[in-house]
Amino acid sequence: MDSDNSDALFVVQARYGSERLPGKVLKDLSYGLNVMNVLHSVLPVDTVWAVPDCDKSRFEFLICGRMWYGEEDNVLRRLQDAAGAYVKTSHKYIVRICADNAFLSEDLINRVLAWARHYDQPYTNNEFDPKGCFIEVIDREVFFDIDESNHRNIEHVTDSLRANPFKSIPPMYPFPSDFSMALDTPADLAKIRGVFAMRGDGLPTIHTLYRLWLAKELA
Repeated sequence: MDSDNSDALFVVQARYGSERLPGKVLKDLSYGLNVMNVLHSVLPVDTVWAVPDCDKSRFEFLICGRMWYGEEDNVLRRLQDAAGAYVKTSHKYIVRICADNAFLSEDLINRVLAWARHYDQPYTNNEFDPKGCFIEVIDREVFFDIDESNHRNIEHVTDSLRANPFKSIPPMYPFPSDFSMALDTPADLAKIRGVFAMRGDGLPTIHTLYRLWLAKELA
């Protein structure tokens, strides 16, 4: 990542377990490429992966940078501990990303961060972009103050912050509201593999998705 995001620590929430699609973040998308490889290629050096300790044997062979292993059934504690282990005084923001987002790009990440900086918001996301491109930027003080007692065994630990009506930036492209590139089911995986097969040079991003949608090659 070329942009100067030295004021942000990136924390990726990754796990092997999934009821509908076990091991989804390690599923092959194209010629041995999985979602964790994709994220590793677009995220900066200041990234830590928050992984359940029970998944250590599945993830420790990956060359994706720093790994933090914590409780499987307390996602928020794992995220906060991972960030706490690597946060610096220069970090104003914690950027939370789930490891099943296959279509992130540097410019999309920079766009959400730039919005958070400009408006000095405690919480910013790009909820109106398609699933599969989701980013959350949280002020460091707010991130460490999230109350874990309300979030045990819940994967989406920032729901209280997402309730803020002013937190989402405008969408990058005018996709229909039901357009999704989530990676939750075998059908989702097949759809995403199809996009990777059509990608041409480089990794597919939100720009690729919009081009394919305009051409009616993707619904």
